[in-house]
Amino acid sequence: MILILGTSSYEQGTNPVLDWLIYLKADFIKLTIEDVFINFEDINVDINNQQLSYNNISLNESVNVVWYRHFMKPQQFVSSEDSKFYSKLNKELHSEVKFFTQFMYECLKDKKWVSSYPSIYLNKLTVLNHAEKYGIRVPSSKILNTKKHAAQFLEECTSESLIVKQFSDHSRGYYVDNDTSYFSFAKALKNDDIATLATSFFPTLFQEKIDTDYEIRVFYIDGQFYASAILCDAGYNTDDRKKIMSQSNIHHVAYELPEILKQQLTRLMNTIDLAMGAIDLIKSKSGKYYFLEVNPIGQYLYESEKCNLHIAKNIAEYLIKQDKKEVTLTPV
Repeated sequence: MILILGTSSYEQGTNPVLDWLIYLKADFIKLTIEDVFINFEDINVDINNQQLSYNNISLNESVNVVWYRHFMKPQQFVSSEDSKFYSKLNKELHSEVKFFTQFMYECLKDKKWVSSYPSIYLNKLTVLNHAEKYGIRVPSSKILNTKKHAAQFLEECTSESLIVKQFSDHSRGYYVDNDTSYFSFAKALKNDDIATLATSFFPTLFQEKIDTDYEIRVFYIDGQFYASAILCDAGYNTDDRKKIMSQSNIHHVAYELPEILKQQLTRLMNTIDLAMGAIDLIKSKSGKYYFLEVNPIGQYLYESEKCNLHIAKNIAEYLIKQDKKEVTLTPV
């Protein structure tokens, strides 16, 4: 059986895979935080024997593979109407969820996890180090908190600007205020911009801005690469691709990575214990490839549909294969 740890709401990286699993008659069950902590469906955890059951199904005996997908999505368990301590209570309840999830991983540690629970929350900065060890180029990067050091870093670089962005993978990146949504973007800073910074500020990730020909989005499934290049008629001139995705002069095309880069990325993903993830690369105008980051539960649907990569179907087939069941797969 395949156990999917997801969210109760529609999620663009999960639901298309569920559709394929149903179509392929796969044996699977989906479990969400809402099932356990809001709807109070039957969950039984034998701590002494590390046995876990859900609705009278022994997950230890039935499950062969676990697909982790947005299970720890933040929840509002208590509202301001329920208690004046709602903020503190929500933090404490979220901590309960975290400890429950960690122990669930211990109970099912002998199963095939896609990817392993600890790897889902890997450190982006550590990954950059690992990438360089395997010969993958990464932009020059520093965490700085003073205007002086930011200006010095720009002088050390060959480019005319730096990219500044968050370095935590736990940042949501968007914020909602009633009917208005706010997004955080990476931003390019030139000398004049750095001059306007405060003398000191919160520690921030600065990276050399690479003179980019195009960006490459890769979805990785255990040694298989589904890549697409983002091409712009007017040239790739942005500090964050989210700013240009809706423009009519942007094109997505299927892309074949060089074999040596595939080997390097495979070694990297094996080292950080990720069987699946969305990798961001750029190709510079000088023809060099640079690694930016990997998102363990990154999205793929937009690029897959634009380039006919059928990633959702490929994920479903991979999960079925890991479940070691004989299933006749129907070609698209």
